[in-house]
Amino acid sequence: MTTKLKKTVEREITDWCQKGAFGLGGQSSKRNLIVAMEVGNVFSFREKGRRKKFVIDMETVYNLAVKAEVMGLEKENGSKKKSRKVKRYGW
Repeated sequence: MTTKLKKTVEREITDWCQKGAFGLGGQSSKRNLIVAMEVGNVFSFREKGRRKKFVIDMETVYNLAVKAEVMGLEKENGSKKKSRKVKRYGW
């Protein structure tokens, strides 16, 4: 059984920014990322040492994750189709 969130939980993440990850064009930051799960179904992100916080609701995060998974499956299936064509036509 899961525990209900009654207070904000924060974690510090190192090496979170990868060059070109998710098509962001290689934004790189030397700062660690502070990720917080807040009461009210909200995630917040900020760079350590900065005050600016970015907030997103869990429904949007879930929808983005599902969309990324579907796009990955479509890409994988497309490459399989292409390899079958190559075999069939000898290209």
